[in-house]
Amino acid sequence: MTRIFQTSAIILAMTLSLVSCNQDKIKKLEENNTALNSKNEQLDSTLTGYLTFVNKIDENLQLIREKEAILAEQDLRDPEYKQDKKDQILDEIKAINTLMEDNRKKIAQLQSALENSGSQNAQLNKLTKSLQNRIAERDKTINDLKEEVKTYFTEIVALEEEVSTLDKKLAESDQTLALKEEVIESQRATISNQHQALTTAFVAKGSFKELEEKEVVVREGGILGIGAVEKLSESPNQTAFAKVDIQKTQLIPLDAKRVELVTNHPIDSYHLHKVEDGKAVASLEIVNPEKFWEQSKYLVVLTN
Repeated sequence: MTRIFQTSAIILAMTLSLVSCNQDKIKKLEENNTALNSKNEQLDSTLTGYLTFVNKIDENLQLIREKEAILAEQDLRDPEYKQDKKDQILDEIKAINTLMEDNRKKIAQLQSALENSGSQNAQLNKLTKSLQNRIAERDKTINDLKEEVKTYFTEIVALEEEVSTLDKKLAESDQTLALKEEVIESQRATISNQHQALTTAFVAKGSFKELEEKEVVVREGGILGIGAVEKLSESPNQTAFAKVDIQKTQLIPLDAKRVELVTNHPIDSYHLHKVEDGKAVASLEIVNPEKFWEQSKYLVVLTN
């Protein structure tokens, strides 16, 4: 009986010990399970945040590509390029810089989040590296684009300065040309006046009394009018003369019974035409204009 009791006690003790050991294992498994769930939740949170960052970075890179396309379409060397277009390009470049800076911050935040989470996920690290490489490529493209824009703007400034210099020279040339034209016009007027003076003659005809009253002729010499000579006044009244063009005028109408030339003209340079009956002089024809007007540009004819 005693032996049976001892055996039962031993079995009971072993059972209690086994149960206690199993409970410790179960508790430890539960704790491990709780820790795993926590890590899974943290990883899920990390992945969610990571995907959010990745999507935002992709959106920024897409916007950058669009703005690069806009800049690539601009003909910066166009001489008609306006200042507002240049300002627009500068604004696009500033926007690209802002987007790239935002990308860098998000990559840094993503790396920090991965390090803090203790995650060793190779795929996540590989994707992060890929994003860094894409951003680095965009940086190079943007830097090249900036240099190109800078070069273009430098060329534009140089061209604008050259155009300004040419405009100034052109204005000076226009001013000089205007002055030359004024001088030429003045010279033309002088030449025209000189030509007119050289080709203009003055004709007066009438009786001595008429011409004397008009202050065209005077009578000098002689005694009591006998032997006096009719002469052209030293200051003849210009309004009493008719102006003629010596190059075009060849015939001077007279219609007088008797004519006398007061002014001196070579006799072989003109011819007096009489009417049919020969009793009157019809006209005076200038047969050699150059010789006729050589001594005087005045023709004064006494008629009666």
